Amino acid sequence: MSFIDNTYFIKDITVPVNTVSQSNIDNYIERYENEILQRLLGYELLKNLLADLSGGNPQTQRFIDLVNGAEFSFDLNGNTVNTKWEGLRNSVKKSLIAYWVYFNYRNENEAYFSGIGQRRGKGENSEKADITPKIVSVWNKMIDLYGETPKYYYPYQVTKYNARVTDRFFKVILDKEFFLDQGNYEHYTYEPSAYNFLLANISDYPEWRFDPILKLNIFGM
Repeated sequence: MSFIDNTYFIKDITVPVNTVSQSNIDNYIERYENEILQRLLGYELLKNLLADLSGGNPQTQRFIDLVNGAEFSFDLNGNTVNTKWEGLRNSVKKSLIAYWVYFNYRNENEAYFSGIGQRRGKGENSEKADITPKIVSVWNKMIDLYGETPKYYYPYQVTKYNARVTDRFFKVILDKEFFLDQGNYEHYTYEPSAYNFLLANISDYPEWRFDPILKLNIFGM
């Protein structure tokens, strides 16, 4: 079961249109979708979501909203924010799952991309392009959809990602696993992220446990 397919890899996360690349993306979806969903939802909520599916479609309203999207409201800095969570899958083909899969796809493959590689032109020849800015941009867009919780990174460093570029591969190393105490959740941004949606509707998702992930800059910090 997958909530996305290779049609989600468009625009800033486009992959080469050929049989090998599409087959590889299908394999990466299978490998990495469950990983990011368990980070987002926690083991118990993910297990209940999967048990609720019939033919790949959620049956109860709380899971229909989580998968297909729903409007919601929350308070931030004294303001009421009315927005819409687009869901884990949607018609606009923009999903945090796809960004996570694409990041890992690029992370595990050489910087040479689309057959002859990602290159920048230079006269009759070409040279390898540094993939760091691209991959950092993809990572941070994934976090916008996933949910940013800066309080839990900087004062407490409960979860830390150290990133470095080695031999034109972008590597992210998880130093420590940590799941937030549900009682400490609060809203930090105006983004219609999965985190903000789940927190705004926390009474519908009492078994939710969230694993915060840090944004990066081009220096891997």
